[in-house]
Amino acid sequence: MRWRALLDRMGCADVTLSARHSFHVVCERVALPCIANAAAEKGALEQSLRKRSRSGTPAPSGGPRRGRRNRATTDQQTGQEQALNAAELGKDRAAHSFNPFLKHAGVCAALGVLILLAWSNSFSGQLVFDNRAMIVLDSRVHAATSENVGLILNHAYWATIYDVGLYRPITTLSYLLNYAILGNAERPAGYHALNICLHILNACLVYALTLRLLRKLWPAAFIAAVWSLHPIVTESVTNIVGRADLLAALGVLSGLLLYFKSTESAGWQRALWLVGLTGATTLGVFSKESGVVILGLIILYEATWWTEREQLRGLLLGCAALAPPFLLLLYQRSVVLTSEPPLLSLTTDNPIIAASFFRGRLTALVVMAKCLGLMVWPARLSADYSYNQIPIATGALHDWIAWGALFVVIIATLLAFKRSREAFFFAGFGFVSFIPVSNLLFSTGTIMAERLLYLPAIGFAGCLVLIAFWAGRSVRWEALAPVVLSAMLIALGLRTWERNRDWRDELSLWNSAVAAAPNSFKVHLNLAAAISNLDPAHWDTQRAGQIIAETERALAILAPLPDSMNSEMAYAFAGKAYLLQGDSLPRPAGNGQTTMTPESRRAYERSVEVLSKGLAIDTAFNAAYRQEQLARGRTDSEIPPAGLATLYYAIASADFRLQKYGEAVSAASYATTLDPNSPDAYVAMGDALFAENQREDAAIAFMEGLLISGDHTFLPLLRGAYTSGLDAKGCAYTGGSEFPNPSCELVHSDFCKASSRLIKVLQAGGRQSVAAEVQDQAVQQTGCSLEELR
Repeated sequence: MRWRALLDRMGCADVTLSARHSFHVVCERVALPCIANAAAEKGALEQSLRKRSRSGTPAPSGGPRRGRRNRATTDQQTGQEQALNAAELGKDRAAHSFNPFLKHAGVCAALGVLILLAWSNSFSGQLVFDNRAMIVLDSRVHAATSENVGLILNHAYWATIYDVGLYRPITTLSYLLNYAILGNAERPAGYHALNICLHILNACLVYALTLRLLRKLWPAAFIAAVWSLHPIVTESVTNIVGRADLLAALGVLSGLLLYFKSTESAGWQRALWLVGLTGATTLGVFSKESGVVILGLIILYEATWWTEREQLRGLLLGCAALAPPFLLLLYQRSVVLTSEPPLLSLTTDNPIIAASFFRGRLTALVVMAKCLGLMVWPARLSADYSYNQIPIATGALHDWIAWGALFVVIIATLLAFKRSREAFFFAGFGFVSFIPVSNLLFSTGTIMAERLLYLPAIGFAGCLVLIAFWAGRSVRWEALAPVVLSAMLIALGLRTWERNRDWRDELSLWNSAVAAAPNSFKVHLNLAAAISNLDPAHWDTQRAGQIIAETERALAILAPLPDSMNSEMAYAFAGKAYLLQGDSLPRPAGNGQTTMTPESRRAYERSVEVLSKGLAIDTAFNAAYRQEQLARGRTDSEIPPAGLATLYYAIASADFRLQKYGEAVSAASYATTLDPNSPDAYVAMGDALFAENQREDAAIAFMEGLLISGDHTFLPLLRGAYTSGLDAKGCAYTGGSEFPNPSCELVHSDFCKASSRLIKVLQAGGRQSVAAEVQDQAVQQTGCSLEELR
């Protein structure tokens, strides 16, 4: 091809062109810039050579007898000069190739400094929101063992609660890295440091990506800086469990760059780049499901510059490299998630689930407009947007405003295709990367979340910076864009620094969320929980009143929902809140005990009222779950019991305070069936049995709790049961030991009965392996017979 030969001679062999490009396209877009670069390089080299020549020594003149010697000397000097010139030429070429590296390294270093400054106050942030569930409560990350790695690979992301349909093993493995390998345990600073390092790395990748697209250093640097300092990404960086977004973005951004390199290579080099693409995609999709957007972004890139590139073969090879991690993810999800406990009802987290298809998609467009608005003006940010912060679209004025704004953005994006392919690509980048979490194609686990904008914000930053530089050219003031963007970076950095303070603890986080999203039931509920956790040992009427006020606001928001769409967790928490209020109200009686006042009784009765509503919601959920499992072909005996264990424990506690001991025993017993590892349920069941004067059954309940949890708080409860007249022979405790005597006939019998009940509970819950361990322990250590354990 004649253009290829010409470009090779001009030193532009790395440019990809098609044979159908016209002469003026080659000259304007490729040849002229390459000639200019070559001329500049040649001028620099010639100037260097002239300096070297001026420093040389002229050859001496002499008579005939000295002519040969002079010529030899001259030839020697000439050879030395040529060698020196060649060495200088090599140095100049090395410097010419090394200087860009220094510039790019400097930009990345500057990005790192800016990020560290903006997030300098995040290292002291506590383990808030979902962080405790993913780090403190998930025992899989507490020790670096092959068993824990297997549990991570073969169980869902939310292993500590009901499954919510997520499988992110690489993210969980990163928590294991922090907790067990780096030794951070429950100290959050190390987790924050790793998140910030990942964010800095992603910022450098954004810079590399935009530099490749724009071929201009300053616009690329500003795009990376605007994105990395934008407050909208705070939830992904400051919130520790936002690491899923950081790792997924790392996979997507590095995968894009690897794909670009693969299209410029051939043979074994292309194969290596494609293998790297497969690895990067594996990292992305197994960190978070949204990593699949890399396929859409690759197609978008090729479609945007198709006439210039025509990389059909490269595109097909890139898609082939994506296939293995995509297929492996689908297989693992099908294996892991079908064996997990039932899905939680997510309607309150995402009301679009319960809406009709048409209204749900219209609501998703409203959410998209709101997300765009937050990127434009990130003044009011919230950690949650649950029901009913964003109502289902009804065609109200605010809905039309949102749809109109999106329409304008779409038209502007389409018009940008002819004027600026780069602007079109960045707008498309934001849209394509948002699609999987937008609820447009399918309903997701949340209606809106700022962490979902981590990747889409790159597209927003790209469009913003390109508009700024276009405005500077339009008014013929080239300094306009750098000045405006620098001021914007200062404002964004300050807002990010301020937003980090909201994430320092639960109370500050949910106070800020209530101010930004007051119509979300969950922010009020979480604020009530944060207040209750300030100092549980010192309750007073004022604090109880604050908790009840926030709880009632949450229940008022949920009130219009039917049972099948409501939140049993909200009513379980509300019931416990009223129990705490009632406990703070009793007054001392004359005999040194306490008596129930009318106010405390009303609090307990209100607790029973809201817990009954929660029970109705849980019953509706269980019925729907059972029907779903039967439709999948499972028999009734194969379906494990379902429900919210904390709800039934709260019911048992409320019934106990109102002296309804039989109902308390039933509720606590079902709570142990749902969650055999919950010590509180065994305590509630034992207390209720003891109050009904069923002391041996109470001792057996306490012993069940001790066996399954190993919690030594059951030891004084057991002693109290045996020393209350149950141990007629006085053999239950000997030698001052705090543990009951297994040689005592009564203790031995109760131990075997407790083991038998625990085995049945575990088997009913589908925990066969744990039941077998309890049986082996009872047989080998205590001498229980198999007949006693039946």
